[in-house]
Amino acid sequence: MINKNAIMSVVNQTYIDPLKVYLASLFTSNRDVISYYLFHEDLTEDDEKNISEFVSQYDNADFHFMKVTSETLGGLPVTKKFPKEIYFKLLGLDLLPEDLDKVLCMDLDMVVKGDILDVFSLDADSFGIAACPDVFGHYCGLMENNLDCLSLSHDRPYFNAGFMLFSLKLIRGIGGGKAIINLAHLQKDKLYYPEQDILNVIFHDSFVSLPWEKYNCPPLLFVLDPKEVQKGNLLPLPFSRVMVDDIPEGYLDYTECVYERASVIHYMSESKPWKTNRNNMEEYEIFDRAYNRVINQVS
Repeated sequence: MINKNAIMSVVNQTYIDPLKVYLASLFTSNRDVISYYLFHEDLTEDDEKNISEFVSQYDNADFHFMKVTSETLGGLPVTKKFPKEIYFKLLGLDLLPEDLDKVLCMDLDMVVKGDILDVFSLDADSFGIAACPDVFGHYCGLMENNLDCLSLSHDRPYFNAGFMLFSLKLIRGIGGGKAIINLAHLQKDKLYYPEQDILNVIFHDSFVSLPWEKYNCPPLLFVLDPKEVQKGNLLPLPFSRVMVDDIPEGYLDYTECVYERASVIHYMSESKPWKTNRNNMEEYEIFDRAYNRVINQVS
Protein backbone atom coordinates (compact mmCIF):
# COMPACT_ATOMS: atom_id res chain seq x y z
CA MET A 1 0.00 0.00 0.00
CA ILE A 2 1.42 3.38 -0.98
CA ASN A 3 1.53 5.98 1.75
CA LYS A 4 -0.34 8.88 0.21
CA ASN A 5 -2.05 12.06 1.19
CA ALA A 6 -4.14 11.81 -1.97
CA ILE A 7 -6.42 14.62 -3.10
CA MET A 8 -8.51 14.81 -6.25
CA SER A 9 -10.41 17.64 -7.92
CA VAL A 10 -12.08 18.31 -11.25
CA VAL A 11 -11.60 21.29 -13.54
CA ASN A 12 -12.46 22.76 -16.91
CA GLN A 13 -10.85 25.59 -18.83
CA THR A 14 -13.02 28.27 -17.21
CA TYR A 15 -11.72 27.41 -13.74
CA ILE A 16 -7.95 27.54 -14.23
CA ASP A 17 -7.48 30.81 -12.31
CA PRO A 18 -9.51 29.68 -9.25
CA LEU A 19 -7.62 26.38 -9.45
CA LYS A 20 -4.30 28.20 -9.03
CA VAL A 21 -5.56 30.12 -6.00
CA TYR A 22 -6.81 26.92 -4.42
CA LEU A 23 -3.59 25.01 -5.15
CA ALA A 24 -1.42 27.80 -3.78
CA SER A 25 -3.41 27.80 -0.55
CA LEU A 26 -3.34 24.00 -0.29
CA PHE A 27 0.39 23.50 -0.79
CA THR A 28 1.45 26.44 1.40
CA SER A 29 -0.86 25.52 4.28
CA ASN A 30 0.10 21.81 4.33
CA ARG A 31 3.80 21.04 4.09
CA ASP A 32 3.64 17.24 3.76
CA VAL A 33 3.83 15.78 0.27
CA ILE A 34 0.40 15.63 -1.38
CA SER A 35 -0.39 13.37 -4.33
CA TYR A 36 -2.81 15.46 -6.32
CA TYR A 37 -5.01 14.11 -9.12
CA LEU A 38 -6.70 16.68 -11.39
CA PHE A 39 -9.48 15.23 -13.56
CA HIS A 40 -10.46 17.05 -16.73
CA GLU A 41 -11.71 16.59 -20.26
CA ASP A 42 -10.98 19.86 -22.06
CA LEU A 43 -7.56 21.08 -20.92
CA THR A 44 -5.15 21.64 -23.80
CA GLU A 45 -1.43 20.89 -23.77
CA ASP A 46 -0.82 24.60 -23.19
CA ASP A 47 -3.24 24.57 -20.25
CA GLU A 48 -1.43 21.62 -18.70
CA LYS A 49 1.93 23.30 -19.26
CA ASN A 50 0.63 26.49 -17.65
CA ILE A 51 -0.65 24.62 -14.59
CA SER A 52 2.47 22.44 -14.34
CA GLU A 53 4.76 25.46 -14.36
CA PHE A 54 2.68 27.03 -11.61
CA VAL A 55 2.69 23.90 -9.46
CA SER A 56 6.44 23.36 -9.90
CA GLN A 57 7.15 26.04 -7.29
CA TYR A 58 5.77 23.75 -4.56
CA ASP A 59 8.18 21.02 -3.46
CA ASN A 60 5.39 19.07 -1.74
CA ALA A 61 3.25 18.73 -4.89
CA ASP A 62 3.14 15.29 -6.53
CA PHE A 63 0.86 16.37 -9.37
CA HIS A 64 -1.03 14.21 -11.90
CA PHE A 65 -3.31 15.22 -14.78
CA MET A 66 -6.10 12.67 -15.29
CA LYS A 67 -7.96 12.71 -18.61
CA VAL A 68 -11.57 11.53 -18.53
CA THR A 69 -14.40 11.27 -21.03
CA SER A 70 -17.99 12.27 -20.45
CA GLU A 71 -19.48 9.72 -22.87
CA THR A 72 -21.09 7.67 -20.09
CA LEU A 73 -22.87 10.73 -18.68
CA GLY A 74 -25.40 11.18 -21.47
CA GLY A 75 -28.84 11.96 -20.05
CA LEU A 76 -27.67 13.09 -16.62
CA PRO A 77 -28.68 16.59 -15.48
CA VAL A 78 -26.24 19.23 -16.73
CA THR A 79 -26.71 22.99 -16.42
CA LYS A 80 -24.55 26.11 -16.42
CA LYS A 81 -24.59 25.96 -12.63
CA PHE A 82 -23.89 22.21 -12.55
CA PRO A 83 -21.69 21.36 -15.56
CA LYS A 84 -20.71 17.85 -16.61
CA GLU A 85 -17.45 18.11 -14.67
CA ILE A 86 -19.24 17.60 -11.35
CA TYR A 87 -19.68 13.94 -12.33
CA PHE A 88 -15.94 13.57 -12.90
CA LYS A 89 -15.70 13.26 -9.10
CA LEU A 90 -17.45 9.91 -9.55
CA LEU A 91 -15.77 8.82 -12.78
CA GLY A 92 -12.39 9.61 -11.29
CA LEU A 93 -12.84 7.16 -8.42
CA ASP A 94 -12.29 4.30 -10.89
CA LEU A 95 -9.14 5.81 -12.39
CA LEU A 96 -7.05 6.29 -9.27
CA PRO A 97 -4.11 3.96 -8.48
CA GLU A 98 -5.36 0.57 -7.31
CA ASP A 99 -3.09 0.59 -4.27
CA LEU A 100 -4.62 3.83 -2.97
CA ASP A 101 -7.02 3.17 -0.11
CA LYS A 102 -8.60 6.61 0.31
CA VAL A 103 -8.81 9.92 -1.45
CA LEU A 104 -9.96 13.38 -0.45
CA CYS A 105 -12.15 15.07 -3.05
CA MET A 106 -12.21 18.87 -2.88
CA ASP A 107 -13.96 21.58 -4.86
CA LEU A 108 -11.88 24.37 -6.36
CA ASP A 109 -13.94 27.29 -5.04
CA MET A 110 -12.08 26.84 -1.77
CA VAL A 111 -9.16 28.43 0.03
CA VAL A 112 -7.18 26.32 2.47
CA LYS A 113 -5.87 28.30 5.45
CA GLY A 114 -4.90 25.53 7.86
CA ASP A 115 -3.98 21.88 8.24
CA ILE A 116 -6.34 19.41 6.59
CA LEU A 117 -4.15 16.34 6.25
CA ASP A 118 -5.19 15.04 9.66
CA VAL A 119 -8.38 13.86 7.98
CA PHE A 120 -6.35 11.02 6.46
CA SER A 121 -5.99 9.48 9.91
CA LEU A 122 -9.51 8.06 9.56
CA ASP A 123 -9.45 4.28 9.20
CA ALA A 124 -10.44 3.48 5.61
CA ASP A 125 -12.09 0.25 6.77
CA SER A 126 -14.50 2.10 9.06
CA PHE A 127 -16.39 4.29 6.56
CA GLY A 128 -17.48 4.65 2.97
CA ILE A 129 -17.48 8.41 2.81
CA ALA A 130 -16.71 11.14 5.33
CA ALA A 131 -18.26 14.54 4.65
CA CYS A 132 -19.49 17.72 6.30
CA PRO A 133 -23.13 18.56 7.06
CA ASP A 134 -24.38 21.20 4.63
CA VAL A 135 -24.37 24.29 6.87
CA PHE A 136 -24.99 26.51 3.83
CA GLY A 137 -28.20 24.60 3.15
CA HIS A 138 -29.15 24.99 6.81
CA TYR A 139 -28.52 28.75 6.63
CA CYS A 140 -30.64 29.12 3.49
CA GLY A 141 -33.42 26.90 4.86
CA LEU A 142 -32.88 24.21 2.23
CA MET A 143 -31.59 21.23 4.21
CA GLU A 144 -34.99 19.83 5.15
CA ASN A 145 -36.26 20.33 1.61
CA ASN A 146 -33.22 18.51 0.19
CA LEU A 147 -33.87 15.55 2.48
CA ASP A 148 -37.56 15.47 1.58
CA CYS A 149 -36.92 15.64 -2.18
CA LEU A 150 -34.67 12.60 -1.90
CA SER A 151 -37.03 10.77 0.51
CA LEU A 152 -34.33 10.74 3.19
CA SER A 153 -34.99 10.75 6.92
CA HIS A 154 -34.38 13.84 9.02
CA ASP A 155 -32.50 11.96 11.72
CA ARG A 156 -29.22 12.66 9.91
CA PRO A 157 -28.16 15.79 8.00
CA TYR A 158 -27.78 16.27 4.29
CA PHE A 159 -24.05 16.61 3.55
CA ASN A 160 -22.13 18.88 1.20
CA ALA A 161 -19.98 17.40 -1.59
CA GLY A 162 -17.27 20.06 -1.49
CA PHE A 163 -15.01 18.18 0.93
CA MET A 164 -15.35 14.38 0.94
CA LEU A 165 -13.01 11.63 2.02
CA PHE A 166 -13.73 8.41 0.12
CA SER A 167 -12.79 4.93 1.28
CA LEU A 168 -11.79 3.47 -2.06
CA LYS A 169 -11.94 -0.05 -0.68
CA LEU A 170 -15.65 0.33 0.03
CA ILE A 171 -16.33 2.27 -3.17
CA ARG A 172 -14.75 -0.52 -5.20
CA GLY A 173 -16.76 -3.05 -3.21
CA ILE A 174 -20.06 -1.50 -4.35
CA GLY A 175 -19.00 -1.36 -8.00
CA GLY A 176 -16.94 1.83 -8.05
CA GLY A 177 -17.79 5.21 -9.46
CA LYS A 178 -19.44 3.51 -12.43
CA ALA A 179 -22.07 1.98 -10.14
CA ILE A 180 -22.79 5.39 -8.60
CA ILE A 181 -23.13 6.91 -12.08
CA ASN A 182 -25.56 4.13 -13.04
CA LEU A 183 -27.66 4.85 -9.97
CA ALA A 184 -27.62 8.55 -10.85
CA HIS A 185 -29.13 7.65 -14.23
CA LEU A 186 -31.94 5.80 -12.45
CA GLN A 187 -32.56 8.66 -10.02
CA LYS A 188 -31.93 11.57 -12.40
CA ASP A 189 -35.44 13.02 -12.12
CA LYS A 190 -34.85 13.57 -8.39
CA LEU A 191 -31.42 15.15 -8.65
CA TYR A 192 -31.13 18.92 -8.28
CA TYR A 193 -27.60 19.03 -6.83
CA PRO A 194 -26.65 16.08 -9.00
CA GLU A 195 -23.51 14.36 -7.66
CA GLN A 196 -24.19 15.65 -4.15
CA ASP A 197 -27.74 14.31 -4.16
CA ILE A 198 -26.86 10.83 -5.39
CA LEU A 199 -24.07 10.50 -2.82
CA ASN A 200 -26.52 11.53 -0.10
CA VAL A 201 -28.94 8.88 -1.30
CA ILE A 202 -26.27 6.18 -1.07
CA PHE A 203 -24.49 7.23 2.11
CA HIS A 204 -27.13 9.10 4.11
CA ASP A 205 -27.36 6.44 6.81
CA SER A 206 -23.66 5.64 7.02
CA PHE A 207 -21.45 8.63 6.25
CA VAL A 208 -18.97 9.81 8.87
CA SER A 209 -19.67 13.40 9.81
CA LEU A 210 -16.70 15.77 9.65
CA PRO A 211 -16.68 19.19 11.35
CA TRP A 212 -17.87 21.66 8.72
CA GLU A 213 -16.50 24.57 10.76
CA LYS A 214 -12.99 23.22 10.10
CA TYR A 215 -13.14 21.60 6.69
CA ASN A 216 -16.00 23.23 4.77
CA CYS A 217 -16.84 26.65 6.19
CA PRO A 218 -18.89 28.97 3.98
CA PRO A 219 -18.66 32.77 4.24
CA LEU A 220 -21.85 33.40 6.22
CA LEU A 221 -23.05 35.70 8.95
CA PHE A 222 -22.67 33.54 12.05
CA VAL A 223 -25.19 34.79 14.56
CA LEU A 224 -25.20 32.34 17.47
CA ASP A 225 -26.60 31.73 20.91
CA PRO A 226 -23.64 31.95 23.38
CA LYS A 227 -25.09 29.02 25.33
CA GLU A 228 -25.02 26.87 22.20
CA VAL A 229 -21.47 28.00 21.43
CA GLN A 230 -20.38 26.73 24.86
CA LYS A 231 -21.81 23.34 23.86
CA GLY A 232 -19.79 23.40 20.64
CA ASN A 233 -22.76 24.13 18.37
CA LEU A 234 -21.73 26.69 15.75
CA LEU A 235 -24.75 26.38 13.45
CA PRO A 236 -25.79 29.93 12.55
CA LEU A 237 -29.30 31.27 12.75
CA PRO A 238 -30.93 30.80 9.32
CA PHE A 239 -30.94 33.81 7.02
CA SER A 240 -34.69 34.16 7.41
CA ARG A 241 -34.17 35.00 11.10
CA VAL A 242 -31.29 37.40 10.70
CA MET A 243 -31.96 40.68 8.94
CA VAL A 244 -29.39 43.42 8.41
CA ASP A 245 -28.63 45.19 11.72
CA ASP A 246 -31.26 43.10 13.45
CA ILE A 247 -29.56 40.45 15.63
CA PRO A 248 -32.14 38.81 17.92
CA GLU A 249 -31.88 39.53 21.62
CA GLY A 250 -29.60 37.09 23.41
CA TYR A 251 -27.57 36.27 20.28
CA LEU A 252 -24.13 37.50 19.25
CA ASP A 253 -22.17 37.81 16.02
CA TYR A 254 -19.46 35.11 16.03
CA THR A 255 -18.45 35.49 12.36
CA GLU A 256 -14.88 36.53 13.17
CA CYS A 257 -14.41 33.63 15.59
CA VAL A 258 -15.74 31.06 13.11
CA TYR A 259 -13.45 32.40 10.40
CA GLU A 260 -10.40 32.11 12.65
CA ARG A 261 -11.21 28.47 13.49
CA ALA A 262 -11.72 27.37 9.89
CA SER A 263 -9.04 25.48 7.94
CA VAL A 264 -11.01 25.57 4.69
CA ILE A 265 -13.19 28.39 3.39
CA HIS A 266 -15.70 27.19 0.79
CA TYR A 267 -17.02 30.03 -1.38
CA MET A 268 -20.31 28.38 -2.21
CA SER A 269 -22.99 29.60 -4.59
CA GLU A 270 -22.82 33.37 -5.24
CA SER A 271 -20.15 34.11 -2.60
CA LYS A 272 -17.17 33.57 -4.90
CA PRO A 273 -14.81 36.56 -4.51
CA TRP A 274 -13.85 36.60 -8.19
CA LYS A 275 -17.47 37.22 -9.23
CA THR A 276 -17.85 40.82 -10.38
CA ASN A 277 -21.58 40.87 -9.60
CA ARG A 278 -21.30 39.55 -6.05
CA ASN A 279 -23.35 41.42 -3.44
CA ASN A 280 -21.53 43.48 -0.83
CA MET A 281 -21.80 41.84 2.58
CA GLU A 282 -19.84 42.51 5.75
CA GLU A 283 -19.10 38.82 6.27
CA TYR A 284 -17.35 38.69 2.89
CA GLU A 285 -14.82 41.26 4.13
CA ILE A 286 -13.89 38.83 6.91
CA PHE A 287 -13.77 35.62 4.87
CA ASP A 288 -12.06 37.24 1.88
CA ARG A 289 -8.91 37.70 3.96
CA ALA A 290 -7.99 34.09 3.19
CA TYR A 291 -8.58 34.60 -0.53
CA ASN A 292 -6.76 37.93 -0.69
CA ARG A 293 -3.65 36.55 0.99
CA VAL A 294 -3.41 33.86 -1.66
CA ILE A 295 -4.41 35.91 -4.71
CA ASN A 296 -1.51 38.24 -3.95
CA GLN A 297 0.84 35.24 -4.30
CA VAL A 298 -0.75 34.10 -7.55
CA SER A 299 -1.06 37.45 -9.33
